[in-house]
Amino acid sequence: MKLPPRIDETGAACRRRELLSRGARLLDAVHTYRPWIGRPPNRWNNRHPGNGRFPDFGTIRMHAPNHIHVALRQPVNLNRVCRSVDEVYDLLRKLKLKALGQ
Repeated sequence: MKLPPRIDETGAACRRRELLSRGARLLDAVHTYRPWIGRPPNRWNNRHPGNGRFPDFGTIRMHAPNHIHVALRQPVNLNRVCRSVDEVYDLLRKLKLKALGQ
């Protein structure tokens, strides 16, 4: 039986990986991206707890290019849905400047 092509090696995965790596740089956090391996994700096998989690900071999850959920505990308590990647970057830059100013 031939498995379908890995669906996470498309442009969406590259955008997601770039978002998480730039988010880690802006938060000064550590993040390790784990690419999807195996069959296409379904409701039982799509649990990759490492992607999107930033220890001691919170999570950044890209559900779609126009639906990115940012939930942080540091530098401030924040729970927001952003409509673009640039909006996430601007938000993280502002939070970093705010944290440096305190």
